[in-house]
Amino acid sequence: GLFVQSNGERLIANFLFLHKIGFEYDKQITLKGNEKKDGYFERWIRPDFYLTELALVIEYWGLEGTPDYDEKMQDKKRRYIESNTKYISIGPEDLYSLDNTLKVKLERLGCKFPEIINKPEEGYCIRCKNRIKLDTKKPYCLKDYELYKSSGFDKYHLERVCHMCCKTNRSALNKPVCMTCFKNK
Repeated sequence: GLFVQSNGERLIANFLFLHKIGFEYDKQITLKGNEKKDGYFERWIRPDFYLTELALVIEYWGLEGTPDYDEKMQDKKRRYIESNTKYISIGPEDLYSLDNTLKVKLERLGCKFPEIINKPEEGYCIRCKNRIKLDTKKPYCLKDYELYKSSGFDKYHLERVCHMCCKTNRSALNKPVCMTCFKNK
């Protein structure tokens, strides 16, 4: 799986992964500006998510409301606008309906992707390997989820298999998919 810096970023990564949208996480990209107008010709920046096939950025502003953070947030937004880089802003308030919010915002930018929200696909329980619905938020079968809850394990408790390919692999509730499946989608 992919290690991210916040729960909001984890939810965004899961959305992109499940919808088979290729992305790079926290990777430096170069923005091109107008040296006379913007004061720079090229400047690098590290967006939360860069959607490689769509050439757009998704930023999760999880600490919005903090003065230093807000200043950096406004600077990043300004740089995206100056360089004509398409970007989507997501805040904590968007997490309650993230699937719909991201879908609407992507479509507004002209991005099209197959309708696969709520598409039933098969996955595997990360503990017992039983076939279950593919859902990275619910990678346990009912029996093992009850066992997980009653045992007091946290979301980092290591399990046995990848939720997608069923190969033996260290997995957890917060990271149910192996790196191979994550990269290959």
